[in-house]
Amino acid sequence: MEAVLTGPMGRTLVGASELTIGCDPDNQLIVTDHRTDAHHALVRPDGLGYAIVDLGSEHGTIVDGRWLEPHKARPLLPGDVIQIGNTTFTFEIYQNPTDIPTGTLGVGVGGVVGVGGVGKVPAPVPTPSSSFSDIADYDTVRSTGTPDAPVSAVASRGSIPSLRSLLARPRSQQPPYTPQPWVPDGVTTYPPQQQLWQRDRRRLYLSLGAILAIIVVFSLISLIASRSTPDKTLDTFCNALLAGDGRLADNQLSTKLQDQQGSFLIAELSSTRATACTHTPAITNGSSATATLTTKFSSNPGFSNSPNKTLATLIQDANGVWKIDALQSQ
Repeated sequence: MEAVLTGPMGRTLVGASELTIGCDPDNQLIVTDHRTDAHHALVRPDGLGYAIVDLGSEHGTIVDGRWLEPHKARPLLPGDVIQIGNTTFTFEIYQNPTDIPTGTLGVGVGGVVGVGGVGKVPAPVPTPSSSFSDIADYDTVRSTGTPDAPVSAVASRGSIPSLRSLLARPRSQQPPYTPQPWVPDGVTTYPPQQQLWQRDRRRLYLSLGAILAIIVVFSLISLIASRSTPDKTLDTFCNALLAGDGRLADNQLSTKLQDQQGSFLIAELSSTRATACTHTPAITNGSSATATLTTKFSSNPGFSNSPNKTLATLIQDANGVWKIDALQSQ
């Protein structure tokens, strides 16, 4: 039994080892078109038959109108049509090597086994009385019958020279292959698998990039919202005065001011609570800032009920946190 690939370059015996197909000259079957990879596919023995494997080609491999999954063997049946790039081949099985026809182009004559595939019935072979007197009759039968019908018919007349002359005639060029739009549950309209995977990869990368950008933006917003500013320190200081929280108010003071007035401030706020506390927007100059505090305390001995204005000077500590460094009455 001999396996043959029949294509526009002629017939190629598959043999008992792998037959590599591609555009590089180190392949056993060289296909030179722009849609064929350097090492596109291979045909190899598989059990009692043969199988074809796509080698991860960019434009994919089609067998009987269906795309092959890369690197996965697909059994071949007699009559299977293989499309690689813009080139098509027919897989054929011959019982005997002597049955393989001679010539450079066309399908074979002789003992072809099961051409048309499993479950397909070959077209009936015309009787010797059938007339193929000219080229027009030959082309008519080729266009209406299966690929093997006209060849078998001519062969039945025993005219091998005329058959060879017919096969040697130039054929019309196969139109360039154009990928069709993807259609669910379609058979021949799927784009190349590599193209689908590249599209899915691009979508994955875009999704990951969008997620990363969102994380960065939220991190920056959180950092900006949580960073210390002179106005935030003054707001916290005023809220502590209004709540009578001496500890919180003391924490807004620099180490120097805590040593000078911290204990006094805590003691006073335990007995006297501010009824009002506002401040002007802080004016920042490098690592220092100034603002005017306006406070009003409850009427207790030693405190006036009128508003008090105090000039507050703030500085940044070693951690970049703003602290009140000086309080000067105005």
